[in-house]
Amino acid sequence: MCAKSVSRASWQTCSNVFGCFGADLEIYCLTFFMTSTAKQKVLLREQVLKVRRAMTSVEREEQSVLIMRQFLALPEYLAAQSVGLYASKLDEVATDGLIEQALVAGKRVALPRVKGDELEWCVVGSLLDLHEGYFGVREPCMDSPVVAASELELLVVPGVAFDAAGRRLGYGKGFYDATLKDYTGRTVGLAFDCQMVAAVPTNNFDQQVGRVLVN
Repeated sequence: MCAKSVSRASWQTCSNVFGCFGADLEIYCLTFFMTSTAKQKVLLREQVLKVRRAMTSVEREEQSVLIMRQFLALPEYLAAQSVGLYASKLDEVATDGLIEQALVAGKRVALPRVKGDELEWCVVGSLLDLHEGYFGVREPCMDSPVVAASELELLVVPGVAFDAAGRRLGYGKGFYDATLKDYTGRTVGLAFDCQMVAAVPTNNFDQQVGRVLVN
């Protein structure tokens, strides 16, 4: 039985029955009606996020610095005149330093902003050009100039989990998969060790990244 055939009432009943038993049973309830791949994604996302959130601020900071050093030395980055980055959330690999370094280097820096069901890329000149947007993620302000993703030579892609082949598990909304589907530039994922897995479950819509930088 696929998820699309489950009524809202059925889901609510399941949630009411199992919700009081804790997060694990809530996840079980959430995945009960899903396809095998979708279920694997939900479970993997929950497992990796749990471990990532358990990292201390010191661990995140130290490992983020190591990843930033690798990124700033990438030939793809050094050669690029325009770069697509993203403003990291609290428990992600920190990207504020990357944004600032790219701006100091004179590169055109664009960050994503959610517009409907897709991402819109906007040029920024400072971290001060950002405000809290979709799901609490920092986004460019409304008056930031818009640029096509195809004009960005390098795109840095967030994710919950990655594998050595470049397969990526995102946060479940599909925004970056939609962007990457027609993107022909270079792509890089940033990840802590705990985000690397043996194999990320994927379907035909999921897009890979060219390489993943790990601390």
